[in-house]
Amino acid sequence: MSGSPAARQATPPPGNTDAPNNELYVPSELYKQVNRFLERFFDPSPVPIESKVDLSRLMSAIPFETILNILYIYFCPEGETHPDTPNPSLRAGGTQLGAVVSTLVPYVSVAYDIEQLDHVVGRVSKECSEWIREMICLPDFTGTLFHSDTRCIGGLGKIAQLALHQRYPALYEEGPATLVSNPPVIYISPAAPEHLELQLAISLSIGRNSIVRLPPVTIGCPIIDVDKFEEIIAKHNREGRRPLLLLAYLGTPDTGHTDNFSRLSCVCSLENIWLHLAGISLSNLVLSHRQNLSSLTSIVTQGNSLTLDIGLWFGLPTLPNVTLYKENDAVISNRDIMHKLIGLKNKQEYLLPIVVWTTILSIGRKGLISTVDYAMGIATAIIQGLCDIHSIKLISPEHASFMIRFGYKGPPFLLKRGNDTTQGATEEPTQYLPVEITNDFFDVISESLLPDFPTLNLIEGPETNELRYFTIDVYHCFTQLGAGLEEVDKFIKKLKLITEELDATLYTRVKISKHFHKDINLSVKEVKGRTSTACIHYMPTKLVNSPALRPEQITELNKANRKLATHMSGKHHAYGYCVIQDYVYVELGRIKPGEQQDVLETFNEIKEQANQLDVDSDQLEVLSEQVAAVLSNAQAELVEEQDRAFWDEGLIRKVPLIGSVVNWWSPYNPQPTGRSFNFISGKMEPTAEVYKNKAQLTTDETGLSLADSSLISASSLSIASKTGSVESPLKEKPEP
Repeated sequence: MSGSPAARQATPPPGNTDAPNNELYVPSELYKQVNRFLERFFDPSPVPIESKVDLSRLMSAIPFETILNILYIYFCPEGETHPDTPNPSLRAGGTQLGAVVSTLVPYVSVAYDIEQLDHVVGRVSKECSEWIREMICLPDFTGTLFHSDTRCIGGLGKIAQLALHQRYPALYEEGPATLVSNPPVIYISPAAPEHLELQLAISLSIGRNSIVRLPPVTIGCPIIDVDKFEEIIAKHNREGRRPLLLLAYLGTPDTGHTDNFSRLSCVCSLENIWLHLAGISLSNLVLSHRQNLSSLTSIVTQGNSLTLDIGLWFGLPTLPNVTLYKENDAVISNRDIMHKLIGLKNKQEYLLPIVVWTTILSIGRKGLISTVDYAMGIATAIIQGLCDIHSIKLISPEHASFMIRFGYKGPPFLLKRGNDTTQGATEEPTQYLPVEITNDFFDVISESLLPDFPTLNLIEGPETNELRYFTIDVYHCFTQLGAGLEEVDKFIKKLKLITEELDATLYTRVKISKHFHKDINLSVKEVKGRTSTACIHYMPTKLVNSPALRPEQITELNKANRKLATHMSGKHHAYGYCVIQDYVYVELGRIKPGEQQDVLETFNEIKEQANQLDVDSDQLEVLSEQVAAVLSNAQAELVEEQDRAFWDEGLIRKVPLIGSVVNWWSPYNPQPTGRSFNFISGKMEPTAEVYKNKAQLTTDETGLSLADSSLISASSLSIASKTGSVESPLKEKPEP
């Protein structure tokens, strides 16, 4: 395909071989791109470009306007139209062209004098400014500055220079001495980048104490505290200092918070302070209100200047930022001074509009606007889907935005009034669970959504005392990751299923807490970070008021709770048990929406089973006390009988030799027999009865075998006293 005549006739004659004094890295792909269009448009083809020296020699020999034409024809062939719908391939070409031009800019700045560039760059800059104002529908912001943010200052430094010379007309001629009597003060948002105070002070040649970072409303929420801001202004006025400029954010870089522009604009207007706006949501807000200027006017146009990230608009990272300002607000008596202030100090910044111009031409204004509209449709679909889920809180501003933030607030609960005794719940008031509880479920949503929807690029918010949120940068997802309406539809459906399960879980948790609120034996423990429905703990009545439990009591208590959990797991699969701080709890896991009623019906059975455990525990305790009392009495009786038998026998049996003769002549009387406790009759019986039954069992003449042990009466089982022994009635008689 042929290019322009100027491009085809231009041949690179020998020129200066000195390399440009620039050590920027040039990727090898750039040389390939340059060689391709050289072979395409030049006849004969020049020597291939393989180094920075070759590139500089080529540029010094070809008019700059010719190079722009070559680039445009190479990346935007003749006859190609820009469709109204987004075209990923077309966007890729625009990104590629922007990257090539951005890399060529340092070499263009060295190869050409400012006089050679002035005509082309002036026309390009004017066209870019008109196109941008047309696309964002802000005709009042007639001043335009293109800049890069390599020093984190961007256009703020030049805007501050304008405001400074406007307030101090003699500053340009008399120098910093003009600021001594009434030193200026520049206020910046708490969300501003670190070290901005020092960088801005150096750029403006003013003291570091002239840059004041305003306090936030709360820790972790970098929004300007307007009340304290007014107090600081009043203090500075009393000290003879002059408030000059305020930097506020619409969408802070880290958290996306938005300052209170309505109040800030009133304060700035009253105190004659220049209001400069910035933020990640500002570009989104401007573009999303192209067709609704009434609501846009109430927010964006309140400022005197604003910095927009046009690379974020169109998903083209090679584009520089642009700062727009109202020229009517930046009136300086000497126009020459004003042009020197806003003029670019080096040719590289002077050439930045070239990158914007070539990119917009390659993609087309209609293509860019259609991309914005399509992304706006995706954002609208996401916002509408989130609003249809009642347990999701939309944290984004009320206006439509490409930066969407949402969090899980849980289901609403309808409460009865104090004097309402009717069945059911009233419509008012409605109550939501505390943030501390709903934030525990944030990780559940995150683990379910992040792996399945990488193109939406869900960003998790920081852990704070406020509601945790997710962030979706719709424009980035569409332009860089290829997210579409089908992906959004799947995302909303998946989120709805997850929230329905969590809603059912939290709803049941509240019901359990109310159901067991006044129960003595059952309590519900709130465990931080646990996402199950409830952790229920059973405590016997006798231990409810115990200040501390002994280890053996804790063991028996854990056995009872494990037994209760085993019983309930047979009733519903969601039941189980967990161990928290050495105690066993009956745990009810997360449940599905259709299981709510089934789980609620098991509450009464939990109470019945717990009451049965309590009754069994009381009966066992009473029985243990009875057995202990009877055994104590039996022990006392045995001791008394032994003492009486001892004195009845006399002391002579204890005398050596003589006692042996007496024992031979007069054998011992029968010793006192032991005692056994019969569980059925509840009485003590002599152990002779036990041995008698054993003798009957081991007699072969009766024909009773050991396998017929079930015929033995329960009364034969006994507990012997301390002086007796526990004998099994089934023990075989030893052979003689």
